[in-house]
Amino acid sequence: MRPFAAARLPGLFAVIALSLIAPFTLAQQAAAAKANEPIPATSAVLIVEPPAGSPAATSDALLQRRIYTHVATIASEQHLRHLFANPQSEIRKTQWFQTNADPRERAAWLRDHLHVTAVPNTSLIALSLMDVQDAKERQVILTEICNAYLNGERTLRTDAMMDRTQMLNTVRIKVEARLKDLRNEMHERQVKMNVDGGGVGRMSVKELELSKLVSEQIEALLAAGKARALHEAAKAAVDHGQDPLGTQELMQRISPFLRNDQEQLQQVETELPLLAAKVGTEHAQYKEVAKRRDVLQERYQKRSEEARVKAREMILEQMQQDAGIAQARADSLNKRVENLKMDLGELSNSLLVLSHLQEEDKALTEQLRNLRRQIESIVAEQSSTALTDIHWHLMPEALPLP
Repeated sequence: MRPFAAARLPGLFAVIALSLIAPFTLAQQAAAAKANEPIPATSAVLIVEPPAGSPAATSDALLQRRIYTHVATIASEQHLRHLFANPQSEIRKTQWFQTNADPRERAAWLRDHLHVTAVPNTSLIALSLMDVQDAKERQVILTEICNAYLNGERTLRTDAMMDRTQMLNTVRIKVEARLKDLRNEMHERQVKMNVDGGGVGRMSVKELELSKLVSEQIEALLAAGKARALHEAAKAAVDHGQDPLGTQELMQRISPFLRNDQEQLQQVETELPLLAAKVGTEHAQYKEVAKRRDVLQERYQKRSEEARVKAREMILEQMQQDAGIAQARADSLNKRVENLKMDLGELSNSLLVLSHLQEEDKALTEQLRNLRRQIESIVAEQSSTALTDIHWHLMPEALPLP
């Protein structure tokens, strides 16, 4: 059966989907157009929940993208190969599998014969396998395909949440340890100040000045640490082949024709399958359009990569400069604070250090509170039945094909 183009998806996802999976067949496309036609009982039906908290203006578009993402992944040969990983799986026991018993061949067969369709005007995804005549085996195969995908989605989400929980707990333990040391130090300093008469007398002009400088010093240290952390995180992202925040926007400013190149490439890639279905892949018109697609793709990839490299360099350079400026300000304030401390003497120094510790205690307490809230939220989500956005809606029945 001649392949047909998948429905055009927003942005770069269309290119990825078309390159990873077998496109919808002509029969699938025609079936999808019948929005009011009831779903046969022989089909397996999944439902995709709308993303929680999406703005009303974008929720429909966001839901459709998620639905088509699931459709593309379920129909991919990579997913279908996972069905045969378990030697004891029910699908391996079917006569359909035993006729060949080659997992790769069976996965390829499913890729070409499995119909995965987003039901129009709904949140449903229907799976059918019209080329398997045995009703019981068709039910087993469809059930295995859906369960394997749902289990995989649940595992991915669970692993991601476990990794984040572990990271948050590591940070929480460090914050709790620092808070314990900090409060012990505050207690010891307070006791010493009481013994030395730290509560007696009025604050001098230098003490007032130092108090103000310490507040500025704390802010400068926090700003320098944040700028340094952002630079290190962006550098690590680039080292791992990832784009730091703001890369895409900067790429558009560096290479203003990049978006136009992408749109032209997407248009040609959308036209090619339609042209193939109309005139065939050996036709001169098809070859001309395919050649133009290759030229556009090469130009887009070249411009995109050049813009990405330059954008990354500019972002890292700017972040490094920001971190340097923030650190210079913190160093300047540190020096001024130290000079005043030397003038004030040990008692005034202890008073101001205590103020510094109290500010740090306040910041760490708030950080610890936020960490605990995040951990509790993840734990609650892990215990929720809605761990993923896709679930069973209708199980396939072992009925004869209509």
